Amino acid sequence: MPTDTPEAPLPTSPVTKAANRERRRHPQPKLAARRWASIDETADYLSVHHQSVRNLIARGQLRAYRAGSRLLRLDLNEVDRWLEEGA
Repeated sequence: MPTDTPEAPLPTSPVTKAANRERRRHPQPKLAARRWASIDETADYLSVHHQSVRNLIARGQLRAYRAGSRLLRLDLNEVDRWLEEGA
C-alpha cells in the first residue's frame, strides 16, 4: 500500500565514496564534440569531388555513420585525424 511519507535516501557505500573521490582526482579528458557533415560538405571541406569521398568510404579509409535509413554523415574530427596520419 503506497504511503505519502518520503522514503529515506539509501546510504552511500564506502566503495562508492572512494570511487567518487578517485574520479575527482583523475577526471576523464573531455572529448571534442563531433562535427557532423554530409558527403557533399565533407567533399567541400577536403576540396575534392563527392565521389572521391564515397570512394574513400568504400575503401574503408573514412568512416561514415548512418543517420536514418539513407542519410550518411561523417565526423570532421575523424577526417582531420585521417589527414594528419598522412592521407
